[in-house]
Amino acid sequence: MRAASVDAAFCLTLTRLTGRRSWRRLLATAAVYHVACWSTSGQTLGGMVLRQRVVSVDGSRLIPAQSLLRFVLLPISWIAWRPIHDEVAGTVVVAE
Repeated sequence: MRAASVDAAFCLTLTRLTGRRSWRRLLATAAVYHVACWSTSGQTLGGMVLRQRVVSVDGSRLIPAQSLLRFVLLPISWIAWRPIHDEVAGTVVVAE
């Protein structure tokens, strides 16, 4: 949850810098931010702060489809209190 808080604050800041504040713009910003970060380095800003990285179950870097699936399923995981997004996307969070 701490990493998510850092990422949420960062996405809110990015959205405000564009000048137009709307939920759609915030959601689009968050989606692009998470998919790009997870697909390139496996870490968002929150992950860097907490020294966590997201990788595929085989230890390789995520492909954009895995990152997008993981992002889309995040709210369901919060409701279920289980890492459904990791199970479906075939990902795991590792500590560095």
